[in-house]
Amino acid sequence: MNKARTVNRAYILIGKGFVMAHRFVSHQHANPSNSHSINTLPFTLAILLGVSLNAVNSSTISIAIPDILRQFHLTPHAIVWIISGFYLGSAITQPIAGDLGDILGYKRLVYLGLGLLLITALGAPFAPFYGILVLWRVIQAVSTSILYPNAIGLVRLYQSEKQGQFLGWIGMSIGISAAIGPTVGGFLVKTFDWRAIFWLNAPLVILTAALLWMGLRYVKPTSRGSLHALTHFDAAGTLLFVVTMVLWLIWSNSIKNSTDWLYLLAAIFFTILFIIVENHSMHPVIPVKLFRSQSFSLYSALTVTLNVVFYAGLFGIPTFLQDYRHWSVVDTALALFAMSAAMAVGSIWGGRFAQGSHRRLPLLWGTSIALLGSFFLVDLDQISIFMLLSGVILLGFGYAINNVVLQKAVIESVPAAHTGTIAGTYMLLRYLGAIVSAATLSVMLGTLSTSKTLFVILSLLSVLAVAGSFFTPLSQTHQDG
Repeated sequence: MNKARTVNRAYILIGKGFVMAHRFVSHQHANPSNSHSINTLPFTLAILLGVSLNAVNSSTISIAIPDILRQFHLTPHAIVWIISGFYLGSAITQPIAGDLGDILGYKRLVYLGLGLLLITALGAPFAPFYGILVLWRVIQAVSTSILYPNAIGLVRLYQSEKQGQFLGWIGMSIGISAAIGPTVGGFLVKTFDWRAIFWLNAPLVILTAALLWMGLRYVKPTSRGSLHALTHFDAAGTLLFVVTMVLWLIWSNSIKNSTDWLYLLAAIFFTILFIIVENHSMHPVIPVKLFRSQSFSLYSALTVTLNVVFYAGLFGIPTFLQDYRHWSVVDTALALFAMSAAMAVGSIWGGRFAQGSHRRLPLLWGTSIALLGSFFLVDLDQISIFMLLSGVILLGFGYAINNVVLQKAVIESVPAAHTGTIAGTYMLLRYLGAIVSAATLSVMLGTLSTSKTLFVILSLLSVLAVAGSFFTPLSQTHQDG
């Protein structure tokens, strides 16, 4: 009886921990009565699980890359496509999906993303050759990227008063997922093969959809979200955005070719054209006018830089450990687990910082901790296990604090009605950093016999991030209008 009472009390405490006292309701997004119709616990669990699916698919693939390269008889240079293909799809989709969510409704887009992800779980494992697998990875990136900005839109819609804390929970959830991902991925690859990491999505999608339905089943439908609203969609800007991103990726993956300058010129031309078109658009898919703000531009530069450091570490560490130090898949997964677990803890602290108004001090703390972690990893080929674990833990912890604080600062820079768009823009900045890190790794893995050069570069980038944090605003004001 005492044990049963203890378990019941634990469930009650967990439930209370997710309950929010107040819910924001925008006149464009919901009926005031809807704030009392949310079933908070399943809604919260659905959001946390949904936004974690991108991290799950990102982290599980990292442990399977060596097997995939061997399966398709590929050189290390091919790593750029399996990584950057995913992040290209993510970078392109995030702002577009956020813009569509602002127009058509966030819930509708979340269900669309879940359905598309279920299709990839069934199709990707049967890819006959590497090009098709990369295509499935892009589709997988699109589906998981539809989820994130629209989930953030639902959070700001119903949990606005504590959205900083909620973003911390989201970061923690992503960190836990990234921590579990390599471990589960290593187990699946060792027990079955790399195809099993795609099958994992099927039960996760079904569970997320069920929880979201339970959480929003009593919410009254709103009048907005009709197809007529698509007249506000920035089709020209979207097309230019896709072309521009693809050209930059092709250029970054063909730097060694004699025709790389043609791709570079084309990418620069379309970038300029895209900026001009978006600057005159009434409903831009990317709010380029925000970059006129010095603080917003600085937040954006920090986001890209810190993600170059983090993702180069995330994908570089397992490759060097397995290929140069001959670690097993399981041992490598445990090292990544330590990094991701530190992210989960760091996200909680980031959520506490983001809930307040201070910005500069948390960013200084986060960037300094990340710098220390990257410095510890400079001699990855020779360092002790203690130094290795210390480095990955500090890198993950510092990155997590920065991620939550920067995200809150960026989201608060626009009114609530445009939350999906700005959340997608923030994720675009993150994935730009990931794409740059993939291109960097592609070049270095084929030419380096040691990891020292890579982590010296990452340490220098971390120094720039610390320096940039000194110039960020001391505090942040928000817009909910």
